[in-house]
Amino acid sequence: MQAVQAKSSGLGVWFRDEIKNALLSVAAAHLDVAECIDTPEMRLYHKGFEAAVKAMALAFGITFTFPAPDAEVPVRQLLWATPQLSGGQ
Repeated sequence: MQAVQAKSSGLGVWFRDEIKNALLSVAAAHLDVAECIDTPEMRLYHKGFEAAVKAMALAFGITFTFPAPDAEVPVRQLLWATPQLSGGQ
């Protein structure tokens, strides 16, 4: 199977805030599902998912703290201020 590559007309530059927001959004979406399924398999999957998101953050030089499962993540926080995340700014 041949991979399809997207064509880009821009420079491909991403800002750390954009990456932070993307990581936090993915984490929040994962937690919405993971907290509804309490099985050993889901807990193991969650650990792996958390490790993968942290690895992506590390690749961009961002320290990521995965939100607690019962933490509310306000939409405004997702869009503008991400105190759980810190990067070399």
